[in-house]
Amino acid sequence: MFEYYVMKGLTEFMINTDGGELWIAEVDGKMVGSIAITKSNDIVAQLRWFVLDENYHSMGIGKKLMETAIDFCKKQRYKHVYLWTVSILETARYLYRKYNFTLTEEKQNYEWTGSKLVEERWDLELFDEK
Repeated sequence: MFEYYVMKGLTEFMINTDGGELWIAEVDGKMVGSIAITKSNDIVAQLRWFVLDENYHSMGIGKKLMETAIDFCKKQRYKHVYLWTVSILETARYLYRKYNFTLTEEKQNYEWTGSKLVEERWDLELFDEK
């Protein structure tokens, strides 16, 4: 079920990338991570598919991906960015907090793993830099 959810979103994005972008992190020619921004509407974007191989944590790659995505949102003049994650992804949650995302919603999910999983929505307000 989770794989279907991800593939459906990626397929929709590949059909229409308007207002969005996908970045891939590589180390020595090997894909080790990704992050994407998709357009929800003219002022709201969604951060999606933020993945980093655990063997490459603590190398600054996640930070670089996050900064690239946020900078893109600012250049596109988005005012708000949100994302959905799960509570067990502590490293990602640390980065969301670091970049001033705020946890705004939680909901139970039993579909993806067959056991209880807590989905979380995190939101970030972007302000014009003067």
